[in-house]
Amino acid sequence: EHGPAMLSAEPTMVEGGKARIEYRPLGPILAVMPWNFPIWQVLRGAVPALIAGNTYVLKHAPNVMGCAWLLRDAFKHADFPEGVFEVINVTPD
Repeated sequence: EHGPAMLSAEPTMVEGGKARIEYRPLGPILAVMPWNFPIWQVLRGAVPALIAGNTYVLKHAPNVMGCAWLLRDAFKHADFPEGVFEVINVTPD
C-alpha cells in the first residue's frame, strides 16, 4: 500500500536549477539467487522491483527449486498478472 508514495517523483536542487528524481521501471530483472535464505532473499529483491513496475525472473539454486515454485505460486495467488514473476530452472552448466 505504501509503494506508490515511495516511488513518487521527488523535487531536488541541482547546480544552476531545479530537477526531480523519478523512479521508472527498468524492464525484466534477472535474479540469480544462492541457496541460503531461499525465501527472504528473493522477496527482498522481488517486491521492490515489482512495485516499481518491473518484471522478475528468478533463477534459483538447484537445491531450493521448491522454494522458487512456492514463491511463483504465492505471487499468482496474490493476483499478480501472469508473467510478472517467473521462475526458470536451469542447471549450473
